[in-house]
Amino acid sequence: MADPTTLVELAQRERDAAQAALPRAAQDFESARQADKAAREDFVAVSAALAAAGATVARLRRQLAAAPLPADAAPLLAALAEALLAERGLQAARLHAELARTLAVQALEDAALALEGARTAQATAEAAWREEEARAARWTQAETILTVGPAAPVRTTAAEALAGAVCTAVGDRVAQVLPEALRNRARARYDAAPGVAERALQAAQALATALDAELQASGLASDTLPALERTLALREAALLSYAEHAVAEVAGAVATLLRLAQEARPQLTDEQQAELDDAAQLAARTAAAAAQHARDTAALTLAQKGSALRIARLQALAQDPDADLAALEADAGTPLGEAAQALQQAQDALDIAEATYAGSTHPATLSAWEAAVPDSAWIDVAAFFQARETLERYAALDAATLAPAVTAAAAAVLAARIQARARRRRLAWLAATLPSVTAQAGDIATFTETRRLYALRGQPTF
Repeated sequence: MADPTTLVELAQRERDAAQAALPRAAQDFESARQADKAAREDFVAVSAALAAAGATVARLRRQLAAAPLPADAAPLLAALAEALLAERGLQAARLHAELARTLAVQALEDAALALEGARTAQATAEAAWREEEARAARWTQAETILTVGPAAPVRTTAAEALAGAVCTAVGDRVAQVLPEALRNRARARYDAAPGVAERALQAAQALATALDAELQASGLASDTLPALERTLALREAALLSYAEHAVAEVAGAVATLLRLAQEARPQLTDEQQAELDDAAQLAARTAAAAAQHARDTAALTLAQKGSALRIARLQALAQDPDADLAALEADAGTPLGEAAQALQQAQDALDIAEATYAGSTHPATLSAWEAAVPDSAWIDVAAFFQARETLERYAALDAATLAPAVTAAAAAVLAARIQARARRRRLAWLAATLPSVTAQAGDIATFTETRRLYALRGQPTF
């Protein structure tokens, strides 16, 4: 049979195989139950026959002991020899029956476990198939939304809004309200704010990369799956997010620009604007903004170097969970030592910049300049920055690449799953069969000495 061509088809085959295995497992269990019953009954019957044969031997021995003449004993001796031969044959038969009963009990236990496993596998495979079908449907729906649905013109809409008169007018208004140095400082801090989350994500990605490398060192297809599944999940999330949010986010950004333009916002009184634009204070304020920028740059560098050191520590522990981090950081020749040294240099630079900034009139000057902007104006400026950032993101993103990216990632996952499935099925069969065969061998071995005795007496039990 040809390999499946989609994840849905693979999941369907898994479901079909699990469904087909369930009645077979049920039939195997019923057969094992009947075999167990028959083995028990046979053992009881053979045991009864052996007991009767033993009673016959005992009776003949008593009669032989009571025989008055040798002539009377002769037929009794012949009958006793025949009875002993029958008894020994039944002893061998009882050995076979006892072993058969023991093996039947083990087979019944194995069949019961297999049936329960088949039921679990069928339910799991059914759920997995339904999930793959639903996921494929989500992909198809999202692709339709992106190509011929409401999200199709999003990129054009965003680009036109960015280049339009409304966005330009609002940008000009923000530039008019906030002097250049103050505006640049505000935007720099606004742009730097997400860096904390981005650096935390970088640490997680570094660990994921280390895990992937460790897994994939085996060369097994199953060990490539975690990385491939993550890639698929990320691409799927990008596709679905665009389909679900692009229209609303771009429309929201355009609406924000229209609101800001129509209300001529940010709005300041003449006195507030005059305070912001005071020429007499401009030189001091510009110097204060430059000094803060130097301090913030040093602080950002420190944060980045701190993140780099954290990632280096995680990578060192990924290589050796018992690694002596302190010793590695003390050695400038190691990646960890280089990161620690870079962090210390960044800390020294920040200390100097912080001391220079804090020991001057710059903080008070800049704080007073920022305080001259009312909160309502800051809120409007943030709304403009966010709206423009949204439009820039969607104008730069080619939605036509999202669905093919998902398709390619799904194909890679499919290929790895097919290989992993074959190996998993082999391992599952071996793991399920080995204990039974091993237990069977042990059960048979317990009868070895008895078998030897019977073999000596001319009744081998092969």
